[in-house]
Amino acid sequence: MRKTFEKLPPLVQDLLVDLSATFLAAIGVFNFASAAGFAPGGVSGVGIILNFLGQKLFAVDIPIGFWNLALNVPIIIYSWRYVGKDYLLRTLRTVITMSLMMDLVVPHLGTYQGDPFLAAIFGGVFMGAGLAIAFGNGTCTGGLDLVIMSIKVMRPHMSFGQITLITDAIVIISGGLVFGKIDSVLYGFILVYVMTKVLDAITTGANSGKLALIITEDGDGLGDVIERKIQRGATILGGKGAYSGRDKHIVLCALSRRQLPNLRAVVKEFDKQAFLIVLEYKDVFGTGFQPH
Repeated sequence: MRKTFEKLPPLVQDLLVDLSATFLAAIGVFNFASAAGFAPGGVSGVGIILNFLGQKLFAVDIPIGFWNLALNVPIIIYSWRYVGKDYLLRTLRTVITMSLMMDLVVPHLGTYQGDPFLAAIFGGVFMGAGLAIAFGNGTCTGGLDLVIMSIKVMRPHMSFGQITLITDAIVIISGGLVFGKIDSVLYGFILVYVMTKVLDAITTGANSGKLALIITEDGDGLGDVIERKIQRGATILGGKGAYSGRDKHIVLCALSRRQLPNLRAVVKEFDKQAFLIVLEYKDVFGTGFQPH
């Protein structure tokens, strides 16, 4: 199926990916968050707030997708000089697709009317999955992501995490004030937390693992044992103990999480005095891992 997909024209591939990404994200926004009465942050959260205010104050139901598109257009125009033109054009296409999904497609699926806590959990799962697909295709669903990127250009000392937290918090707290429930604030933050975890798990978690640094006096022997018992290669670096002044070997080995307990057992059996440091890695490219 993958080969069939890769044979399609690039534009068709992009459209299919956009449809998949926005379909999932729209379910999270409309069928879960909006139905449960809380704003999940971002422009879609602002759209939920404006939709609610329109119904409450003026008895006018202006769809969330319309607000999503109307709010994103000026943001895209503003971001034009800070973010690449090609990226913005791709994002505009994704924003239009997302808006159509929210107004014309996912409302026919029915909305979740159960526990708001579960709505926050599953809303975050769907939104995180949708965003991961969009990011992997070199686009995004627009909104505050573009604002954050533009602010980062103007204020490079601020981290993406700081900017994201501030912008999402403003929207989520505003939603709590509009809906008149502190629970709406809590559910909004829960959704964003789950969404972030799912996004990270999909974009980096599938290829992430452990990086072991083992300091020993017999790196060659340990490397052979690791290759024989764990079927993992290792790189041996030279080192020297600062206190003892003795020459040491530093064995570097990248492995999966499930292989770590075996590595610890192998190191303990081979050299009880070895010093084992375990780090996380997000991606590894090369033989035995992902192709370059």
